[in-house]
Amino acid sequence: MFRKILKTMGFPAGDTAMINESPIQDITHTPDQELKTHLELTDTHFLFLSNELGFKLTRSRMDGHEHTTIFTRNNLSVHIIFTWGTLPMIYIKNNLLPYDESKGLDNIEIVHEYSDEMRTIMEIHSERLKPAYEYFLKHNYDSKLLQEDFENTGREDYVKYMTLAGTTARDIISGQKGRLKDK
Repeated sequence: MFRKILKTMGFPAGDTAMINESPIQDITHTPDQELKTHLELTDTHFLFLSNELGFKLTRSRMDGHEHTTIFTRNNLSVHIIFTWGTLPMIYIKNNLLPYDESKGLDNIEIVHEYSDEMRTIMEIHSERLKPAYEYFLKHNYDSKLLQEDFENTGREDYVKYMTLAGTTARDIISGQKGRLKDK
């Protein structure tokens, strides 16, 4: 099914170049404008992690229908997860803190939880795309409505969201927001 989805996004159906085991994968050649935009905005708004704060890029690759980018420094990691048709999930994890859902212990900060504007963009984006998702699922993964939305409105949402995400992530890492501290 993944290959079928990739084919609707403009990738050759038999493209195995995207399926390898390296944690860092160069897919900047992608013909898909949504993924290309995501990669460009990740560079623009999150390279401060490595350029200014000493994080290392430890993962950048396609896994199934997602592209995951992870920057790591000491016990902190910043995860940026792209899925077609949605705004990215971005969270910061402190690997030294305990995680146990049954006890309410959490070691992550979800970036959009610290920005009212990001949450508003997410709500509007999600509501607007409901018909496109239904069409996608009912019409053999035909992504034309998702692609049209991205070209007409979604790209603007994406740019605003990623701009805010970079600033908010910086605030969380610096301790201005959230509760995660780097040791």
